[in-house]
Amino acid sequence: VSLGGGIIGHPKAIAIVAGIPDAQLLLETDDQPIEIRSVYEYVARLKGISLQQLNEIVTENFKKTFRKWQIG
Repeated sequence: VSLGGGIIGHPKAIAIVAGIPDAQLLLETDDQPIEIRSVYEYVARLKGISLQQLNEIVTENFKKTFRKWQIG
């Protein structure tokens, strides 16, 4: 499940983020003219984890989802 900039300030953001298992979470900005860091900071705050932890979760999910792309 991918969340974009539209999650920031959404009235149901807490419930939406809480309803997505970590193993299925991806983040993007395709739907909004917003920096990805803002999306990461907002979601990390809602999940109560660090940016580093969120980055590790999303990176692992990206690798599993897009196996053909090699990431260092």
